[in-house]
Amino acid sequence: MAHIGVLQHLDELSLKPELVTGTSMGAVIGAWYCLKGSSKGLAEMAHHLFNGELFKRLDLDELKEDEEGARDSFEEFSRKTKVLFTLSKMVRRMSIVDPDFMEQVMERIYGEATFDDLEVPFVAVATDLYSGEDVALTTGSLAKAVQASASIPGVFSPVEWDDWLLVDGYITKNVPVPEPGEPPLKADVIAVDVQRGLRSAGPWENGIEVVSRAEWIMQIQLNRYYLEQADLVLVPDVREVHWADFGRIDQLIEAGRVSAVEKEEEIDRLFG
Repeated sequence: MAHIGVLQHLDELSLKPELVTGTSMGAVIGAWYCLKGSSKGLAEMAHHLFNGELFKRLDLDELKEDEEGARDSFEEFSRKTKVLFTLSKMVRRMSIVDPDFMEQVMERIYGEATFDDLEVPFVAVATDLYSGEDVALTTGSLAKAVQASASIPGVFSPVEWDDWLLVDGYITKNVPVPEPGEPPLKADVIAVDVQRGLRSAGPWENGIEVVSRAEWIMQIQLNRYYLEQADLVLVPDVREVHWADFGRIDQLIEAGRVSAVEKEEEIDRLFG
């Protein structure tokens, strides 16, 4: 949601990026912005989506932390997922959520739009389970590309695409910026960092929580590498908000807007 606020402020400054890249939820927001050519209506779309009956079927409120916020987001996710859905369900099928769910959500947002319909060029980043590499999706169905980029492993089903089997891009490239030597070579890159930090100091109750903690540390270190490739990093004040908390949409949007306002001079310089 914080990405929306950043894009809104760019519109206020009459600044339009030459290219937008997105991973996971960043792909959902970025693709919509690029399809419409502005952030107008984007906040309303988010409210409609996350407060609608279709999304409520996920019961994500059950995955949020308790009031003490004792665990890190993915540790809490791992622990409560086992309680809510049981391991046996994941063993018997590819995902916790019905495979048709994400397809319905994405088609409702993007319809039959393709990358050829975009007002602003866009790249959705996903991860190929076969090769282990990140994949830049730039052609074909917009809904399918975003679905692939946001398909959290074990929660949503992988997406078959050509010779790839795609899942959420956060695994390999949670911050979707070009690597050294990778095009666009001369672009100035603005990244929006919404990752939560390591809040919990334990205790961890079992091996699952230890593994989750270790994976979260790996993700933070990987993010640091990619953030170093950006010319400017915006850091909205959202690190205390659980990833499954969709009840504070307006607060998160405003946090994104504020992060852009605070760096307005640097943003102007990069667009200049």
